[in-house]
Amino acid sequence: MPRALARKALKFGANRSGATAIEYALIVAGIAVAILSVVFTLGTEINNVFSDAQVQVKGRGK
Repeated sequence: MPRALARKALKFGANRSGATAIEYALIVAGIAVAILSVVFTLGTEINNVFSDAQVQVKGRGK
């Protein structure tokens, strides 16, 4: 019985699939943070461009 438990413990310790999944999850999270920061930054700039265009169009219509 103790040998079987020791074998299972060694087998569990040698399993790297969980570590790989965590690494991929961290990479995906990092990419998501980068994309979100770019979207929020550019989103504000694009909103400003369209707001300025709207003001200019309204000004010419009067």
